Amino acid sequence: MKSMLKWVIDYYDQTADLILPYLYDRKIGIRQIFKGEVIYRRHPPAGGADKVHWIYIKEKKDLLFWVKWHGWSYFPHLDGEDNLWFAMDIDRRKVNFRGVKIASDFMAKLLDELKIKYLVKFSGSNGFHFLWQYKKPLKTSFTHPWQFEHKTIEFLQTEIEKRLQKSKYKSHFYKFLKSSDPITFRSANDPKNDRSILIDEFILKQKATIRAPYSLHEKTKLVSVPIKPSQILNFNPQSDGDPQKIMKEKPKFDLPYNSAQKIYNLINNRK
Repeated sequence: MKSMLKWVIDYYDQTADLILPYLYDRKIGIRQIFKGEVIYRRHPPAGGADKVHWIYIKEKKDLLFWVKWHGWSYFPHLDGEDNLWFAMDIDRRKVNFRGVKIASDFMAKLLDELKIKYLVKFSGSNGFHFLWQYKKPLKTSFTHPWQFEHKTIEFLQTEIEKRLQKSKYKSHFYKFLKSSDPITFRSANDPKNDRSILIDEFILKQKATIRAPYSLHEKTKLVSVPIKPSQILNFNPQSDGDPQKIMKEKPKFDLPYNSAQKIYNLINNRK
């Protein structure tokens, strides 16, 4: 078995203080690459027969153990002990990357307008992620928190679709879409709209994970780097997601909290 690439080890060694806050005290999924084969692992290999053991990464030494064991990408569970993450994945599908930047910029402006605090990051490949967290327990009328998060996606995607359809950018999207296609849609399982930009609601479920901020993407070898909302439209994946740049600049971002009650009220009261 060949050893892990030195630059990958160097990257995580130098950026451990950036990624560890997003891994600490959460169950972690890891994508490892062995001889070109990607393996997704949630459990360490020495789990007991009568008990499921999960991967936890609490210290730099834990992170580097998995990195050296071919761990390229790190996926914290959205559901933590004390908090729940909201994660929104905006993926370009058949639209070009400029299109997903426009849609993500519209989303950032909508969240600012609604006074919802968020972290936005490059997904590492074809789009952007918007993240925030709630303290548990969530006090809403929904039976399960995932119902609340699905409803949030529906609310935001519906509003963004209206705005994009009325915007000066509409013609840009329809260079890639049929006239009957929406610009955005929510279901990755819906083949009718597989060309449109996906604002995915189905990543929000029990045992759901999201690529951690500052994690490498195992296919592109780029960093899922957090950015300022003002940087979205000018973001260049190859240069701005370059691991060497992140190691040098070490941009630090925190994951903000929002009030579940406030967003619940927005969903139910906005016309």
